[in-house]
Amino acid sequence: MKAITYHGRRDIRMEEFPLPEPGADEVRIAVKDTLLSQFIIDIYLEGHLVDVSKPHPVTQIGLGFVLGQQYGGLIDKVGENVDAQRVGEYVAVAPGIGCKKCDHCRAGYLNYCELFSYHGMIGCHGGMAEACVLPSANAITVPNGQWGLMFECLLVVKSLLRKSEPWIGKGDPVLILGAGPIGLSAAILLRQLYDVDYCIYDILPERLKRASDCGFHTVSASGLEKQYHLVLDCAGTNPETGGSAFMDGLKCVGKSGALMFVGTYLHTTTITPLELLVNEITIGGSYAYTDQDLSQLVANMGSINLEIGSLIENLSLDQIIAEGLLRGEVDRDSFTILAVSQ
Repeated sequence: MKAITYHGRRDIRMEEFPLPEPGADEVRIAVKDTLLSQFIIDIYLEGHLVDVSKPHPVTQIGLGFVLGQQYGGLIDKVGENVDAQRVGEYVAVAPGIGCKKCDHCRAGYLNYCELFSYHGMIGCHGGMAEACVLPSANAITVPNGQWGLMFECLLVVKSLLRKSEPWIGKGDPVLILGAGPIGLSAAILLRQLYDVDYCIYDILPERLKRASDCGFHTVSASGLEKQYHLVLDCAGTNPETGGSAFMDGLKCVGKSGALMFVGTYLHTTTITPLELLVNEITIGGSYAYTDQDLSQLVANMGSINLEIGSLIENLSLDQIIAEGLLRGEVDRDSFTILAVSQ
């Protein structure tokens, strides 16, 4: 089968792999929908955010792993301990896997596990391939391919919003920085699960316009001159401009407010702690998700309407390296969601 693999900075390859076989508690997915995420673009341009040069201690998978943490598809084969009736289900992938034995895992915080692995990112092959195997518990039945693309984004944002709850619903809109898949997921969950208003800003003008045309609430740069009780950094840095949503967001936080971030940062930034002190500003990060976030998202799935079809552009697996990564580097304002459709 064909697969897109990561070997280091500016070294992403198309390779042939044997068709994987599911273990006793696993399912095999014929992958149908995979997101070309900002994470993939970032590690292509600047290198991985963690050391993956050595094989993962549990999976023995290191450099050369298959990319793609946001994906879904049809179960086409199951292991001996899995209900055979699951064959044919369309599922999205909850990509995080903990050891299930440490104190963190037993408490439901798999993202704190020292042996944490994540499909398409750390220690596990992901979905930028024609097929993938994973534990059956991580294959979540969902309505359609949009959920396959966005399930992981929604999971990560569910965790971010759980940590942000002390500042949600304080009377002013939540400012979301970034109109990509993560920022849009934050807008969807704030409105549909929390019944809270929001506004989205992005330094990419066409991306911001597309979000507005799709019905999302957006704000121009002048909107950044006011103060917000809660700012969500869903963008990270822009390697082209050196821009930092973190630093932009910090300027927008009012007294006793919070800047919560999930964007990726691979470089040092400078802040003045005294400003945080006198204004009693909280800064918090959110990494991956917990068991609680997963169970709550699944329970609320029926209440969530994604409505993002007009923002999805489909590419083939063969187009990812020559076209997808190129646009991610030099023309990211030309797309919102680039999806591998198979």
